[in-house]
Amino acid sequence: MFLKHFKLYALIVLLLTAGNTVFISAESVKMLTEPFDSISQEFDRIYLMHGNQAKELVAELYHIAHSQPDSLPFICECLHKEALLSFDQGIVDITIPERIRLRLADEAIAPYYRALMEYSLGMYLSATGNYSEAFTVTLQALTGFRNQNNRLFIGKSLNIIGTVCSHINLIGMSDSYYKEALEYSQPDERDYLRIKNNIARLNLFRENEQTAADSLMAIIPAAELLADTGIVAIICLNLGSSFFSLREYDTAYLYWQKAAEIIKMSDNLRIEATLNQNMGAYYVLAEKNYGKALECFRLTMQIAKESNNLVQLSASYRVLYQTFELTEQPDSAYLYLKKHLQLVQQLVPNAKAIEAYQSYVSTFLEASENRLTIARQEIKLKERRNIVMVMLLVSIVLVATIFLLLFQQQKRKKERENHRLEERLKHEKEIQEIEKNRQEEVIAAQTREITSYSLLLLNKNNVFNQISELNNQLTGDSKQTKEISSKIGEIIKNNRNTESEWKTFKIHFEKVHPRFFDKLKQHSSELTENNLRICAYFRIGMTTKQVAQILNISPGSVFLHRHRLKQKLRLNETDDLDNFIRMI
Repeated sequence: MFLKHFKLYALIVLLLTAGNTVFISAESVKMLTEPFDSISQEFDRIYLMHGNQAKELVAELYHIAHSQPDSLPFICECLHKEALLSFDQGIVDITIPERIRLRLADEAIAPYYRALMEYSLGMYLSATGNYSEAFTVTLQALTGFRNQNNRLFIGKSLNIIGTVCSHINLIGMSDSYYKEALEYSQPDERDYLRIKNNIARLNLFRENEQTAADSLMAIIPAAELLADTGIVAIICLNLGSSFFSLREYDTAYLYWQKAAEIIKMSDNLRIEATLNQNMGAYYVLAEKNYGKALECFRLTMQIAKESNNLVQLSASYRVLYQTFELTEQPDSAYLYLKKHLQLVQQLVPNAKAIEAYQSYVSTFLEASENRLTIARQEIKLKERRNIVMVMLLVSIVLVATIFLLLFQQQKRKKERENHRLEERLKHEKEIQEIEKNRQEEVIAAQTREITSYSLLLLNKNNVFNQISELNNQLTGDSKQTKEISSKIGEIIKNNRNTESEWKTFKIHFEKVHPRFFDKLKQHSSELTENNLRICAYFRIGMTTKQVAQILNISPGSVFLHRHRLKQKLRLNETDDLDNFIRMI
């Protein structure tokens, strides 16, 4: 993949020696890129199942990258490999996003590598639970890859966006992105199988367990034929989950055991943690063996801590407190629930998911507090029965103790109320932030829409101009030739930049820039509709040549319009018309 985007660049590198310019030979270019590409291919083959070995390969790639005259493209590829490891291995390295953003800040970065860095950042943010920013930055990458018609990474970007949507319970959107991603991959490719696996997981969320199981069974032969043990292990894990949801515990256990045999030959901690968590659920529901279940869940928790994977650690705390709740150990359940909630607050979940989840959490917290209070009261009552018959002094002490307990309960109640108020305020702030991000995304989409519409108009007028030139070149004095030429000219005239197109453009433009035309008219009441139209085109960043092509006039006429506009807007000769329009 790297050669596609770098070889053309490398072929033109020049060596200046002794004042003479010579071209690098094909052998020299091959020496620059061949080791890097060879190691990259080996990384792609092993990274899913052998993370430690893959890390060593990345270190070798960095060594080669820093030895190149232009290291930026090579380093971008290395950063992409690191983000891929974090996503699939569940390994968190907080320096990765900082180093990626440093490359994105470089204005000299080529469009492909900018999109690759945005895609890599989106992958990393998705793996670490920052779903809101992951969604935004991966959309930017998708736009970049679409502009380059890079089908491979269009499909990969759609897959990541679908995964982010599934994590924040936007199941319909997730399904739509996954299905579009399938159009950019082939049934015998790894990406295709992973997307099909992700769609099956969505069916599990929708409680369509049988559909999920059937679709996963259908792709297992292709995965085995591909000889990709990592994909086979992931599919077996999800197949086991499908049958587990169908209460076919024995079948689920068989598929999880098949995954376990593969994982023994791997060092992928994320897959291993997922298997342990699934086996823990099996021991809880199928065998009621809570000891083995807790052992599995604690292994998952240990792996998550070692890899600094907060998303997986949060899930571990959740299943631990649920297990302790089933075994009627309220103190331990309460402890792990609090740890789980603390991690949830560090992540960036969807507001609706928080709202739905908060009701269950509040109920459980209240129940836990009640159970703890009742347990304390029962202990005190037993002590009181033994002491009250001994002496009056002890009775007075007990009364004082009860009074103190009541005071403490009131104090705790007040603290809980304050905590809930703080949580509510924080929740509202997060909702406002998400709404702000959504509005910015809508405005960005509308801006792209009006720009695309303008470029379509420009392209249409260019096509009409070409047709008109060809029409003028028609020769022959026959009546039929003259009639055809006349009809072609009439069609071009009737369809060239019509008033309805301007009205459509104006509607979209005012959605993105409300009151733009009103503000212009406040500066000058002399502005005509054509003046407003030209100002709108300048506002979206169109050049003088593009405006001339859309209006079907010469660039000189556009310059004349600019001069008259400055006069009507009462601008000085030194004033910049474009800056003035952008400030409106």
